[in-house]
Amino acid sequence: MEEGAVKRAWEWRLSFTQLLVFVAVAAPVVVALRFSLSTIDLAYLIRSGEFMLDTGDILRRDVFTFTVSGQEWLNQQWGAEIVFASIYRVGDWPLLALGRAALVGMAFWLVFLGCRARGAGQRPAAWLTLASLVVSLDGLALRPQLLGFALFALALWMVACRDKRPRSLWLLPVVVIVWANVHGSFVLAPVVLLIAWLEDRRRHAATTRTTLIVALVCVASAVINPFGLRIWTYVADLGTDPEIRRAIAEWRPTTPWTPVGAVFFVSVAAVALIVVRARAGLRPHRVIGLGLFLVLGLVAVRGVFWWALAAPVLIADLFADGADERDDRSNLNTALAAALGVAAIALLPWFRPTFASTANSARVTDGLLAHSPQQFASRIPDIADPGARMFVPELWASWFEFSVRRYPVFVDPRIEIFPVEVWRAYDAISRGDDGWDRILDRWDVDILVLSREQQSGLISRIEDHPTWTEVFEDADGLLLVRSPTPEDAA
Repeated sequence: MEEGAVKRAWEWRLSFTQLLVFVAVAAPVVVALRFSLSTIDLAYLIRSGEFMLDTGDILRRDVFTFTVSGQEWLNQQWGAEIVFASIYRVGDWPLLALGRAALVGMAFWLVFLGCRARGAGQRPAAWLTLASLVVSLDGLALRPQLLGFALFALALWMVACRDKRPRSLWLLPVVVIVWANVHGSFVLAPVVLLIAWLEDRRRHAATTRTTLIVALVCVASAVINPFGLRIWTYVADLGTDPEIRRAIAEWRPTTPWTPVGAVFFVSVAAVALIVVRARAGLRPHRVIGLGLFLVLGLVAVRGVFWWALAAPVLIADLFADGADERDDRSNLNTALAAALGVAAIALLPWFRPTFASTANSARVTDGLLAHSPQQFASRIPDIADPGARMFVPELWASWFEFSVRRYPVFVDPRIEIFPVEVWRAYDAISRGDDGWDRILDRWDVDILVLSREQQSGLISRIEDHPTWTEVFEDADGLLLVRSPTPEDAA
């Protein structure tokens, strides 16, 4: 009896390998729980989803702004919007935060499984997964791209398993149908399959023909969406639009002078060293695959995150399954795993206030939400009637579209739907260029919400301006309303 009790106690003690595998999957969840939910995109996505849930129709035209009101909008991410809106209706912001953590955990669990399926031992697979997390930290915001991450990791794992389960490859076109209706990264599915096809050709594998056919079927299945073939041109236009690359930091080329860029270039150097030193490292399929994802990471910051998921799986077979199972169990390993579990529980979103102390807070804040200037938005109904036009910072516009729904805004994060002249007008107002007030007059703007970060130039010029009356001010910015004219008083 006593010997059995000792044995059971021993079984509760984790080996270092078991601890490492646990950390590789649990750490991404803890990190996701610690980060606040940025509403830069999320808030308008929820509103869009709620609009579609209420009307039963796909939202195809702009209903949020006055500058492009009624303009056609190729709403390629409509499926993600419905998912987010449905989760919000069931459990509000905390459930969305928990859903984000679950998605992140699933994505990195699939990266780990993909590395294992490629032949890596448990320890190397865990280390590769943790490295993937470090490189992709800035890409874990809750938006359609995160759904794309999880689906991309799923595709990597399914392709890595093709030798053992070749028939499962035929599920990939179904995955692509879902993928094409939530995020533009669906184009990566055939890319992964073509890299696998090159490897199969070199090995004369039995799956060679199947892999190529499935890649072609994935290309065809992507058109099963409300916009048909147009989503292919949409993705191409989005990635090459010069205005988008100018206005959005994550679409600009990656440089080593930013935290994301520095980690990316270190990872590239590490991968290159591993590949060159390994006897089988320079095989064509690997070089081509790594090269393609390297280019994605170089041409745009957001491409770094696809590299972070793909590179570990592409090099995993260089880490043969070795002696992972040494019997090095200890109470310390178990305690460390338990501590990580306790940290996850402590970070559950229900234990945090909804709003951060400042709207401009970064990813990690004291509140569940970031970029959510509730102090400004809550005052809008008191100072203007519904329909009044608002000029708000682009990074806050999504929150106003969600929380103050009958007041259209100037621009929002959907960069691609606004013509260049609208962005030039927005920039001129934000900088306080000569004629800024005439631009506001021309657009009949009634309310100004100014961020100290984004509209510092205008703030320095608008003080004591007779046309605008300050209503509210805090550390983040100012709220002003158009002053009544004598004609209004009469």
